[in-house]
Amino acid sequence: MKKFLFAALSAFALIAGAQSHGVYGFNIENVMNFIAQSERTLKPSQCAMIGSGTMLAMTKNAKAYRKMLEIAEQRIGNPQDSLYNDEIYIAMLQHAVDSFALAPSEKARPRLLLDNALKNRLGTMATDFSYTTPDGKQHKLSDLQGKVTLLYFNDPDCDACATVKERLATSDDIARLSQAGKLQVLAVYTGNDKKAWEKSKFPAIAINGWDKNGAIEQNELYIIPTMPLFYLIATDGTVVMKNVISLNRIERALGIIEQNPEATSKELVDLLFNLY
Repeated sequence: MKKFLFAALSAFALIAGAQSHGVYGFNIENVMNFIAQSERTLKPSQCAMIGSGTMLAMTKNAKAYRKMLEIAEQRIGNPQDSLYNDEIYIAMLQHAVDSFALAPSEKARPRLLLDNALKNRLGTMATDFSYTTPDGKQHKLSDLQGKVTLLYFNDPDCDACATVKERLATSDDIARLSQAGKLQVLAVYTGNDKKAWEKSKFPAIAINGWDKNGAIEQNELYIIPTMPLFYLIATDGTVVMKNVISLNRIERALGIIEQNPEATSKELVDLLFNLY
């Protein structure tokens, strides 16, 4: 805890010091470097102080504040970036929405981005939805509770998705856990090209699902910024990893879950949070 408080205070001092010297560009770059170093040692519950503290220290410089939000959207809020950290990003957006640093007219985008980031947040119940399988039957995500669920958003026309599909078929870890009844892979296509979905074949370990009614995208049940995209859901339906683009990372996470069979969902969130 002491180490974390020191890191948070260091972040504030770093930003405030750069502000006082008017080092605008240098300030932003150093803040991003600091976040890159500190986020790998934090738990989700500790990220709020880093995120909100960063924005608080910038409130005296409106230009830097807006620039920080812009860069945060591109990097900290982007699952494809090495700095991606949803919890820090949520805290930054929350500060932007709540503070007087922005005019009311400037808060629309941060508010929208915050609403999106809060959907299926780590430690919350995964939003339920229905999907259709190739036999025409309807099922629900919640039907899979009792097993760890690997939710895999994909598109038949996505080359990277095709590569992941091949990896799913050859992953010893995923096959072992699936055969043991501990893991279920649910691949979901959210588009409207039925013929493309019907032609898409998955290995036996995966359920091939289609959001036939388009509810996931139309109702924004899940925000899917890129594909392929994974969510890892604990046996009780809690999201323990979100917006993961690396199957290697998922395999490492499954190994940790297997080594900690008695861990609660909250404990799993902490154990998997800094897994890269």
